[in-house]
Amino acid sequence: MKFKSKKDSLFSSSILGICTFIIGLATASLISGEKDKTDIGVFIFILVIAGLLLWLNYGTYYEVSKTALRYVCGPIRGSIELDRIREIHKGTTV
Repeated sequence: MKFKSKKDSLFSSSILGICTFIIGLATASLISGEKDKTDIGVFIFILVIAGLLLWLNYGTYYEVSKTALRYVCGPIRGSIELDRIREIHKGTTV
């Protein structure tokens, strides 16, 4: 059984706004100025960071099988054996 993670709408819109803002700034500086290798490198770095933030926010889910709880949060993946779980708190966050 697969479960999507609960996301706060303020946090999700903040991540989306920050990514849009930094990509917009990088694009504007790349378009307006002289282009050299460092500008393009910085632009690619910003795209990678924005992509990672979006992947972490929108690519998080949990999957429960008969033996394990599998979690995926962007590039972070793992599993926990069900017999090792001692307590579950529904609806609480850090």
